[in-house]
Amino acid sequence: TAVRVMSTVCFVTFLVVFPFGRANSTLTDFGLYAVFSVCVIGMNLMFGYAGQVSIAQAAFLGIGAYTSVLLDSGREVEAFGIMIDLPDLPFLLTVVIAIAVAMLFSILIGMAGLRVRGPWLAFVTLAFNVLVYIVFINEVGITNGSRGIIVRRQDLEVLGIDMTPLQNYYYLCLAFLVLSMIIVWWIVRSPWGRSFKAIRDNSQRASSLGIDVRTYTLLAFAIGSGL
Repeated sequence: TAVRVMSTVCFVTFLVVFPFGRANSTLTDFGLYAVFSVCVIGMNLMFGYAGQVSIAQAAFLGIGAYTSVLLDSGREVEAFGIMIDLPDLPFLLTVVIAIAVAMLFSILIGMAGLRVRGPWLAFVTLAFNVLVYIVFINEVGITNGSRGIIVRRQDLEVLGIDMTPLQNYYYLCLAFLVLSMIIVWWIVRSPWGRSFKAIRDNSQRASSLGIDVRTYTLLAFAIGSGL
């Protein structure tokens, strides 16, 4: 136990002092590593604890990314031939909305896809992944096609902290990673987490014990996709 505690302390200390003296490109890369780590945590909740094989994590990441940047930059987009002026919302609010949108899509896909299990569920989520990619590429009026949306701004603040210095950006990504770890740590030790593991081990036995397998499976799928 002492070795584990010391290792954790050393690792956390490294993450905190890492940005000092680093190049901007390095800080950008490590910020992205933290973002992708959050995605992996969500996938681990779905697959590792709930036993649901999903290959759609990249699609939900893309949905959340486009949702947040479109609502944060006050853009004009074209959908179905109609020009729409989007609001310019606070950054943290756009993150919450992006999580909600990703969870909504996951529930819609899950209601149909979770009727099957194992490799068949993987095929359903893979198809959704490909569909989202095709939409991103072809809906030029919203996503700018294969070039994506480029945002250059110097006025982004989170809780009054300027995000222009990339050290602050790195710490913001790290804060989201730590928050995600705490949330999932709490979930897997809660009654929800015990239900997830029971369904993963034996869904029929879990159902016989009174666990609503479909509801808890959708819950795990939604939380993992929101992350």
